[in-house]
Amino acid sequence: MKRILTTTFAIGICLLSACTREYPEFVTELDEMLAQREIYNEAFQSKVGEMKISLERQTDPLQIYDLQSRLAKEYSVRNFDKSQSYLESNYEIARQLRNERLVREAEIAMAFNFSSAGYYQEAYTILQRLNPEELDKDQLEDYYFAQIMYSRRARNDAPNEESLKQNQLDLENWLNLVEPLVDSTSYRWNYIQWEKSRNRMDYISGLSLALKTLETATKGTSNYSEAGFYLALSHRDVGDEYNYVKWLCNSAMNDVRIGSRSDIALISLGRHYYKNEDLDKAYKYVVEYAFPDAIKLNSRYNLQLLSALVQKVSESNSRIIAESRRRLSLALIALAILSVGLIATFILVYRKNVALRSTHSRLKSSDNMKEKYITAFMMMLAENTMKRRNTDIHEAKMLRQGRTKELLDEIERRQEEEGENDFIKLFDTTFLDLYPDFVEKFNELLKPGEEIIPQEDKALTPELRIYALIKLGVTDLHEIAILLQYANSTIYNYRVKVLAKTLYSKKDFEDRVKKL
Repeated sequence: MKRILTTTFAIGICLLSACTREYPEFVTELDEMLAQREIYNEAFQSKVGEMKISLERQTDPLQIYDLQSRLAKEYSVRNFDKSQSYLESNYEIARQLRNERLVREAEIAMAFNFSSAGYYQEAYTILQRLNPEELDKDQLEDYYFAQIMYSRRARNDAPNEESLKQNQLDLENWLNLVEPLVDSTSYRWNYIQWEKSRNRMDYISGLSLALKTLETATKGTSNYSEAGFYLALSHRDVGDEYNYVKWLCNSAMNDVRIGSRSDIALISLGRHYYKNEDLDKAYKYVVEYAFPDAIKLNSRYNLQLLSALVQKVSESNSRIIAESRRRLSLALIALAILSVGLIATFILVYRKNVALRSTHSRLKSSDNMKEKYITAFMMMLAENTMKRRNTDIHEAKMLRQGRTKELLDEIERRQEEEGENDFIKLFDTTFLDLYPDFVEKFNELLKPGEEIIPQEDKALTPELRIYALIKLGVTDLHEIAILLQYANSTIYNYRVKVLAKTLYSKKDFEDRVKKL
C-alpha cells in the first residue's frame, strides 16, 4: 500500500511539472522584483522627499526653478500630474521674472511631458507657438527632441496609414535637424542613429546602434530603461525572440529600480505572452501591474496601449478555463489507471477528485466575475478614450477655422447634456456585488444614530465610496481624489466628517474598514 501511494504521488508530481511552464532566469528575476516593488518605491519617495525638503527651504526663485525642474524629471516616469504641476510652476516663475529664456525652456519641457504622456493637443499647442529662431543651441536641441517625442507618440497612435506616413516623415525631418546639434559621443546621438536605421529598415545596423545607445546610458536612469527597450526591439527585428524577451525584462527591472510607472517594456512583455497563449503571465504583467500603473501615472498613451490588450486578455479567460479542464481530464485519467484493482487508492483519488471539481467550479465562477467586471470597465475606458480623441480632433478643427463662439456654445451644450459619471456607477455596482454587506458592517463602526444609508439600491454615498476605496487598499488622498474626480480638500472633509461619527482613532478606524 505504501509503495502504491508513493507511485501515485510521483506520477502526480510528473503531471504537475508537465503542466508548469519553465521560464528563463531573467523572467523569474523580474517577477521577484515586481513582488518587492514597494521597497523600490520607498527609495524613490526618500529621494524626492529630500528634494522637496530643500525646495521648502528655498526663497531664491532661480533655485526653486532648478529644484522643481529636477522634481518634474523624477515624476515624469511616475506621476504625470505632479510632473506637470512643477513645470507649470516653473513657467509662472519665469514669467514673473520676465526671463524669456526660462519661459521658453519651461514651455519646451511641458511640450515634451505632454507628448510623452499622450496629450497631443496640449503638446501641439505649445510647440506651435515656439519659434525655433528665438532659441539658443541647447534650447533648440531640446525643442527638436520635444518634436521627436511628439512625432514618435503620434506615429504609434496614428488612426490611418496616411497619418502614419506623415508622422514618419515628420520624425525623419526632426532627427535630421537635431543631429548636427548633438555630441557624437552622447546617448542622444546614438539614439538618433538607431531611430534612423529603423526607419531605413536596416535592422542589422540597428542592433549594433542599439548596443551603442545602451553603452552611453547610465544604469538606474530612465535612459537605461529606454535603451534596453530599444535593444529589445532590435533583437525582435532580426528574429531573436530570446534576447527580445531578455532585454524587455532588463528594461522592466530597471523601471522597478527607479520607481518608474512608464512600463512600456512590461506592456510589451504582456503582449508577447498573450500572443504565445501564456495568459497567466499576460494577465499578471498587464492587468496586475501595468494597468494600475497607467492610472496612477495618468498616461493617456499607456491607457490607449492597454485598453485593447486588457480586453483581449479578459476575453481569453475562457481559454484558461478550457486548459484547466484539459489538465483536470489528464489528472483524472492518470488517477483512474492507478486506481484499477486498488479499492483503497480509488477511494482516496475519488475524494481528491471531488475536491478538484469543487475548486474548479469556484475558480470558474471567479474567472467569469473577473471577466465581467474587467470587460465592462475596459469597454467604458475604451469608449471614453475614443470619445475624447474624436472631441480633441473636432475642437482643434473648429479652432483652426476660427469658429470660437460656435465651439464655446457646443462645449456648454455638451456639459449640460452630460449625465452621471459612468465610472462611479460601475464602481458602486461592482463593489457592492463583491461586498454586499459592506454598508451594514461599516455602519456598525459608527456611533448609534450616525449610520450612513444610501438613497438608492446598488449605489454608495460619497463617504461610503471613499472608504470602499480604502478597503481596496487605495489610501492616498490624492489617488482617491483622482479616481472619484473630487478635489483633495473634498476627500479630506468627507473623511473628517466620518471620523467624527466614530469612537475610533483615524488609523484604528481605517484598519477596521480594511478588514470588513
